[in-house]
Amino acid sequence: MDRNLVGLRFQSLRIRKGFKRQVDMINDFKEKTGIELKKSAVSMYEKGERFPEPDLLITFAEYFGVTTDFLHGRSDIELSIVKSTVSNLEILLDKLSENDQKQALEYLEYLNFKKKV
Repeated sequence: MDRNLVGLRFQSLRIRKGFKRQVDMINDFKEKTGIELKKSAVSMYEKGERFPEPDLLITFAEYFGVTTDFLHGRSDIELSIVKSTVSNLEILLDKLSENDQKQALEYLEYLNFKKKV
């Protein structure tokens, strides 16, 4: 895990959410989640000096609208991209006949199997 990347992600997500100051995000976070954060902890998260415990990490992911893998630096794909992709696939599948849907899913399974071999 690249601690610098993790810290930058926390900081950029805070700023993207519209909070220039950490204290403003801390207040909003408490209002929305009921969890009180210390400014020193948030500063350490943003510097990559500390990482939240698993339960808090999940809450941060929900609060920022990203995956825990994104926060960990294990993935560059944000949750909104995943949701958009799934939504687009659902729309495309809905336009197909039942038989074509079955064939499309079989083809996706084939591609997934082929990737593993």
